[in-house]
Amino acid sequence: MNLRQQSKLPPTNVAALLVWTRLGNSGDRLIGDACERFLRDRGIDTWRCDGSIEEAALAGDAEYLGDLLSDFRGTVVFSGGGNIGIYRDNERIRAAVIAQTGPRHRCLVFPQSALHSEPALVDPRVTVWCRDAVSQSILQQAGTKTALVPDIALYMDDAILKRPLGEGNFYIKRTPGGDAETIDHHIDPAATRRT
Repeated sequence: MNLRQQSKLPPTNVAALLVWTRLGNSGDRLIGDACERFLRDRGIDTWRCDGSIEEAALAGDAEYLGDLLSDFRGTVVFSGGGNIGIYRDNERIRAAVIAQTGPRHRCLVFPQSALHSEPALVDPRVTVWCRDAVSQSILQQAGTKTALVPDIALYMDDAILKRPLGEGNFYIKRTPGGDAETIDHHIDPAATRRT
């Protein structure tokens, strides 16, 4: 069964296609939600991909992507995060989708961090929002059009429940090969609760 048979095409009348990978962690899901909310709050009719675009990109199904984008007249938006130059699957998805866009398309990559540039992002139709100055410098030196903006996860602040009388800060240091969600930090939220 090819991808076209197992997934639906997005509506052609939406203003934005939000491409995001389901291979990430819970922080990536929060970022995906924030990207969608940001667009909708600005009155931009958005279709958040059901996985079909990402699957087609990773499978090298240029025919599906070409068919999809030939009728689409809006902006292709890629979810934010910290994956430029880090995770090969995200790079492959962006490259495959951008390769199938036409001259009328514009692509926006929501706030990202970058370890190095990606060739597909060096395109006058692509703008990458960077969430830190170092990433912006890396991408600009490679010729990528950028803007420095806050991390999109912060856009969800008002939707995240706060703990009354919460105190302190919690930092997760990202290390090569380490997934912060699988590390036991020996923190028991119940033990720190005030009564």
